[in-house]
Amino acid sequence: MVCSGGTPSASTPINITLTLNTNITSLTLGTGAVKSEAPLSIDDPSPDAVNNSNGFSYNGQVLGTPYVAAGAPGSGNVYLAEQSSPASVTWSGEPFVAPGPSGTRTLRLTNLRANATALPVLSGLSPVLASVSATIPIGNSSSIYIAFGAQGLTFSASVAGPGTANLTFSEGFAGAFRERIVPATSPFTMARQDIPGEVYFSESQFTPCFTFGSCSSPPAGRIGLATTGTLLLARMTRLEATAASVSAPNRLVSETGLIAAYLIVDGKPAAGAGSTSLSISGGSLNVLYEVTGSDAGEGTRPTCNCHCMGRDR
Repeated sequence: MVCSGGTPSASTPINITLTLNTNITSLTLGTGAVKSEAPLSIDDPSPDAVNNSNGFSYNGQVLGTPYVAAGAPGSGNVYLAEQSSPASVTWSGEPFVAPGPSGTRTLRLTNLRANATALPVLSGLSPVLASVSATIPIGNSSSIYIAFGAQGLTFSASVAGPGTANLTFSEGFAGAFRERIVPATSPFTMARQDIPGEVYFSESQFTPCFTFGSCSSPPAGRIGLATTGTLLLARMTRLEATAASVSAPNRLVSETGLIAAYLIVDGKPAAGAGSTSLSISGGSLNVLYEVTGSDAGEGTRPTCNCHCMGRDR
């Protein structure tokens, strides 16, 4: 939201509520008045830089306390919402200074996740709508299209030969498969995603840095940070009693040549570039991969070639 006009003076505490047409699934933190991982940032503060927010200087991104005046000790330029209903989040007591007739003030709301599976599908898409109410005037505040849910995965399986199956995971649209967070140097390492308004093609969203001077370190908090990258799961059932294990490749490579996913065994990525034998239990088996590289420009089709191994071999 970009605000303009008014007369600059002392800050006024404002309230903003955002409501979706489906439940919000953003991470919640703590108990009691449950905080949400959804932050409101004022004037797009950069990490590890001196920012002018609400007309006051702040070192980097500063998490503020509601109802503290702008510029006073305890105020900030980033505020967390509270989960006010299953489909709503509310930011209460955020300081706001009118920018004046020739200035602007930007209020950015981020890290909002929605349960798109509960929405009706219209022409292949599920529109996510938002309405915004606030104690300051807001134009165009109802029925705003903010996202479109779409089928993200197509799966197919085929028998390539005796004891061998091909399992193919295909993106429903380019960029549907995403790594956990922008990797620092290699898969499963992390770097911050802390630039307001930047589009990060990962499962994580905005991960603010509240430690001025050390924002080059990976995120330590849970705000905006996804638990994993996109997970690809194949469940095999009714396997023959003579089969003791299935050999699955440790890495899947997409048609673009990108290493798309790693096999996950006991909660950890399989080491090396070969294959791992997965034990069959009760005639069934789960084969799980985590995406470690996304390709927002082209669709990917990682294929798993799985081989059944007999008990006598």
